[in-house]
Amino acid sequence: MNAEQTALLNAALDYVNRGMALTWFDYGQKFPQHLGWNTPAKVITTPEQARAQWGNGQLFNIGLVHGLGVVKTCSLDVDQVDWTRAALAEFGIDLNAWRAAAPCVQGNPANFRLEYRQPPGRDLPLVKLQWPDPVDPKKKVVVFELRAGANQDVLPPSKHPNGQNYIWLNPLPENPADHPEPPSALLELWRNWASWEKELQVVCPWATPAKPKTTARPKEARAYVDVIGKFNQASDVRAILETHGYQPKGKNRYLPPNSTSGVPSVRILGADKVFSDNGSCPLNDGHAHDAFDCYRILAHGGDWTTALKAVTEQLGIELPQRPAKRKTGPNLEPDEPRIDRPATVRVNVGELPEAADETEAALIRHGAPLYQRSGYLCRITRLMSMTVRGITRPQGAVAILPLDTDHLLDRMARLIQFEKWSDKKGDYIRCHAPTAVAKTLLARSGEWRFPVLNGVVSAPTLRPDGSLLDKPGYDPATGLLFEPQGVVFPVIPEQPTRQHAQTALAFLFDEVLSGFPFAAAHDRSAALSAILTALIRPMLKSAPLHGVDAPLAGTGKSLLADGVSLIATGSSATIMAFTSDPDEMRKRLLSVLLQGDAVINLDNVQEPIQGDALCSVLTQETFTDRLLGVNRTATAPTCCTWLATGNSLQVIGDMTRRLVRIQLDSGIERPEEREFQRNLYDWIPMNRPALVNAGLTVLRAYIVAGKPKQPIKTLGSFEEWSDLVRSALVWLGEADPCLGRQEIEDADPARMKLRSLLLAWFATFKSAGATGKEAVAKANETRINDEGDEERCYPGLWEILNDHFQDRGGNVRPQLIGEFVKKNIRRVEIGARFEGSEYGTRMMWRVVITDQNRFQKFSSEVKQGAQGAQGAKPDFAPLHPVHPFSHRPENFGSEKPGKPEHWSIEISTAKPDLSFSPVATDILNLLRGSPGGFSQEEIVRQVGNGKGRSPALIELALTRLAKEGAIGRVNGKWVAQKEARP
Repeated sequence: MNAEQTALLNAALDYVNRGMALTWFDYGQKFPQHLGWNTPAKVITTPEQARAQWGNGQLFNIGLVHGLGVVKTCSLDVDQVDWTRAALAEFGIDLNAWRAAAPCVQGNPANFRLEYRQPPGRDLPLVKLQWPDPVDPKKKVVVFELRAGANQDVLPPSKHPNGQNYIWLNPLPENPADHPEPPSALLELWRNWASWEKELQVVCPWATPAKPKTTARPKEARAYVDVIGKFNQASDVRAILETHGYQPKGKNRYLPPNSTSGVPSVRILGADKVFSDNGSCPLNDGHAHDAFDCYRILAHGGDWTTALKAVTEQLGIELPQRPAKRKTGPNLEPDEPRIDRPATVRVNVGELPEAADETEAALIRHGAPLYQRSGYLCRITRLMSMTVRGITRPQGAVAILPLDTDHLLDRMARLIQFEKWSDKKGDYIRCHAPTAVAKTLLARSGEWRFPVLNGVVSAPTLRPDGSLLDKPGYDPATGLLFEPQGVVFPVIPEQPTRQHAQTALAFLFDEVLSGFPFAAAHDRSAALSAILTALIRPMLKSAPLHGVDAPLAGTGKSLLADGVSLIATGSSATIMAFTSDPDEMRKRLLSVLLQGDAVINLDNVQEPIQGDALCSVLTQETFTDRLLGVNRTATAPTCCTWLATGNSLQVIGDMTRRLVRIQLDSGIERPEEREFQRNLYDWIPMNRPALVNAGLTVLRAYIVAGKPKQPIKTLGSFEEWSDLVRSALVWLGEADPCLGRQEIEDADPARMKLRSLLLAWFATFKSAGATGKEAVAKANETRINDEGDEERCYPGLWEILNDHFQDRGGNVRPQLIGEFVKKNIRRVEIGARFEGSEYGTRMMWRVVITDQNRFQKFSSEVKQGAQGAQGAKPDFAPLHPVHPFSHRPENFGSEKPGKPEHWSIEISTAKPDLSFSPVATDILNLLRGSPGGFSQEEIVRQVGNGKGRSPALIELALTRLAKEGAIGRVNGKWVAQKEARP
């Protein structure tokens, strides 16, 4: 191979070792021509594939396929550098700073490309910015491209069609983990491309933009042209925008405070005019606005009269009097109050804080239904049926909404008569509720005296001390607002007995749950626990998610979930679509928590339930995340009841211990044809008071009895729930609702994977350590059995590695093994865990048994699982038996039907194969020089010292030599056989 071929090969090997997916094409070209080059089956992801393609003596260019690597990538391809720099600078983005901070490729000296690592969980699209050709406007010129997915970029040292080689202006980082992701501004532009593209088109210097209209003055404003002109001369539109929360972005761009797109689409035009095409901006009306218009719209809601009065006060001039209109109505004094207000607040110049203090006190004193929650003021409302961002709320659902300026002004005006001084009258006169007072109140986060709202309940509930909260209105002890919605609830007994509780529990089951086909007694108990949890959720610090599972649709999962909500809230559950996108899931979680939804159902879940955010919501008392479209965070209480429904629900990772399963199984082919005793959607609302009474009677009876200890273990992270709801059910003779959790944990793919690897690793290496590379080598070993057939020496290890640690090319990668073990280091499972130690630049992993009895139990069950079906010998065991944690039994059989597979090492009696490795040769030479032999520890010291050979590798060579008949054991020492030759 010549220097060019060697350089291409070395580069390709480096790229695949970083987890990139590659393709190839003719040297000096830019695009692949072979079919399927951007499919998983055709990309190159392993060193072996790279050597086959670039180490065969031919020259091929290297292409990076962004979306198909173990590490996904993306790029900013700058075709027109000056144009791109100018376009981004318009929004305050420095292209030169991006170029200096990222790996940069150049083929054509006139442009460059920035290569990034794509953020996990985000599949970015391919988009491009095109401007009209300045020479021929009918044509388009690509300014820059944002490249990702199944698209490719040419990588160095490939050859450009211009004859020059592609080079790295900024090389890839030495550590692949340091490969940067796109800057946040670039990601924002990429994700919201549909909104950004039109703004980037406007920046084009030679494009002809649409000319905005100028706002026409109404008749009542035309008499005040001089006032408006003076205000425009004395004012700066930028200052007005920034005063009202607009954020400057770049030279002439602003982002509205309530923007959800993040696009700064408010522009400063010539002559100090402002134009907006942001959908949530009040200035967006198709017109260009001067300073007065901006002030009128933003500060006074577009009202000309109040804006003109405010402007004259600021300028210190008299407002010209308009001609008096002919009176057509009764002769009323303009200052005469039409409606009596219970409070009066006088607004004086320079006394805004005092006016805000008096206003807050008056609102609280006269019972304004305003509260503080999670750092903002809020109010209670009822919603129409709607679906927003994957969240569906039923008709009449109670919601907690943030208080905006307009609503606060309305509340102020209804309760308070505001007055200001009039020089003309020489006295105070009535005035509108001042906007400045409302804004000041809203801005006082952390200083309010309004009551703190933790949640809204629509039925009686229990306080944390076990007492009843049954009086409508705000409860200062808990921060809960009891809003019964006109429903009258019966008196709940203060001292119910166990007999009362048993009767109440039977009533709940017989009237609501008896028609559901529960698979087992603990499933029935879990359904009861969901109802009881929803009734008292605000008193609990945390509560598990109840998952309603069934093998077929139409079994009644959603009906059961809605039944729980109908009892607790009087309406169906809020429906939230589950998503595996972590960012979107966090947004949805914060949204439902901020609005105070009491019962939330993750309906019809079709993918594994998992995610850090959902886990946090279930176990923590509050949840914090960034508000959508605003550069600040919000914190919301998590006191809501979570349900999930789905066919054959699958739960992964930490979620397995946070879910209580309710299994439904009708046992028939068409469960949707079953008939229930009654229509629960009609019956529950009519009988809801009695159902709520029954549920609280159950819990009160257990509390009054002293909460006697039950023969169950406390559930970690949900101690309060376990000690009350769960224990009360067991106390009344119901099965433990958590009995189904073991099946969920055993079916967890991550847990099964770890269990299988622990068993296979220990069966292969026992307590010795081994690297991922040594494990792959061990798994690939074969031997000839007594029947003359080739079989794997360690089929258990081979199957688990091939099932779970293959790359896209179908090859087992040691790096994937190491990453998985490192993620689960010291995690105890089936009485064992992995521990690691450094071995040079690599890590050695070994299995440490922490509970011998539990580990032996699982090992024994593993062996017995296959012996029964195949009639295998007692000392044979398969890799994956039929066992609760074995989720893919179709892959766990032997390679030949009826032929057993081995856990333990077996010594072959076949004819020796003496084509040994250097390690084996050194061992033979050592043993041949000492007829008395050596112990294994002595061999490890002498053969391994200073040569970088691990104990596992030496043990591997000893085992192979013993199988070949070259060495044997005498009195605990290894000795060479006479016929063995190196």
